[in-house]
Amino acid sequence: MLTLNCKIIIHEVNEKGLLTNNEISIDFVNQVEIESSWKEFTDIATITLPRNIVPAIKEGVNSKTEVSNVSKKTFRQHLQLWAKYHPHIEIYLGYNGRENLAFKGIVRDVKGGVPVTLTCEDDMYHFKTKMITYSSKEASLKSIVDSFGVTENAKKELIHVDFEEEKLGAFITEEPMTPVQVLEKLKDDFGIYSFIRYDKDGKSHLVIGKEYEINHGSNVSGIKTKFGGNFIFHHTIIEDDLEYKFKEDIKVKVTYVAKGIDENDEVKATYPDKDANKDQFTGIDTTGLSNDLDFFLNDPLLDENQPTERVLTNQSYEDLSEEAEELTFYIFEHDLKKKMKDGIMLGELKEKLRKMAKRRLEIMKYNGFRGGFTSFGDVLSENDDPKNTIGGFVKHGDYIQLREQFKRFDLGVIKRNQNYFVDAVTYSFGESGFRQQIQLGREKS
Repeated sequence: MLTLNCKIIIHEVNEKGLLTNNEISIDFVNQVEIESSWKEFTDIATITLPRNIVPAIKEGVNSKTEVSNVSKKTFRQHLQLWAKYHPHIEIYLGYNGRENLAFKGIVRDVKGGVPVTLTCEDDMYHFKTKMITYSSKEASLKSIVDSFGVTENAKKELIHVDFEEEKLGAFITEEPMTPVQVLEKLKDDFGIYSFIRYDKDGKSHLVIGKEYEINHGSNVSGIKTKFGGNFIFHHTIIEDDLEYKFKEDIKVKVTYVAKGIDENDEVKATYPDKDANKDQFTGIDTTGLSNDLDFFLNDPLLDENQPTERVLTNQSYEDLSEEAEELTFYIFEHDLKKKMKDGIMLGELKEKLRKMAKRRLEIMKYNGFRGGFTSFGDVLSENDDPKNTIGGFVKHGDYIQLREQFKRFDLGVIKRNQNYFVDAVTYSFGESGFRQQIQLGREKS
């Protein structure tokens, strides 16, 4: 028998909007829904509450007077304060007494009808409340992050920033922007995503550019990829829209772009490329350069003692129709202008970009499931070995294992068990139970 448990904690503010030491605790809701994805800047939580509830009040240190004042407020007065001052909120969900941190942020909007609805944003909200100006022809992620300054959440906790240093070249904000607008420009111009994740102690981290395997980097403060649990068809998977695809059926091509100090300088290469004779360079006369796409690659991720890989790119490109998805990634080359003027250096850069595109494509093209599924909201069966736990509470960026895949798609050629990263999770908690809608990312090899 599974017992549902929910705990919502709101850190109370006074009539002046100042944070107090008191916590308001709510353990009964009509409904909680949380949408969480690394592809979106902000996680959103929607909480539906009965019209008249009596929240519990936890007394903070040296706060007896505050508790007395808080206890005199009606629930409606609490709602008015929350709507005006956007206090800190935390949501914990689970089964049988387990308290999984599902959300952490602020109360953004309050609808005081019947029932009451609270709409909440995660701690990315605090990167929307100040303005900055940044301009550099030799930008780096570190210098951009430094321009944000110190950022705290509504509970006065430091929001850590985790990233892996990367040189970006020219990056200019033409007018003052919020840090979130700067992060959006990073996504649009360089394909670098930003989102909030929590470490094992529940602290918020702004993570930039590391959707998966956040286990290293120049400024990491505790975020680790973790195992989210095992999910089994016709057992912990309630329903799904999964589709099994073979890698040869994946219609995708990858482009890598090298950017220079000058904004208009760039060199790009696509793998595979069906139009070898098309000039792929900007701002340079490529007359006389070889367009032969039959070349050798040395993959830096392979043992350097292994033989060189032979790549024949003058192959059939039937899968590169207009339907093929093109993914673009960026790197910074400090001396790009010099390389653009030297045919040999330019050819070497072109080969480097194609090699990177090929490697990225190999990671993306795999035999496995795409799509998502609905499961129970938490662990169903624990084991001394976490790798054998059935079910689990999952966050985006975790990886999970689909077990006994042949039960869903049986051609006798698929892996029995396979690991996948998680791109997004929607949590639904209420009178009808606790469910997770899990969206799969790429295979974790």
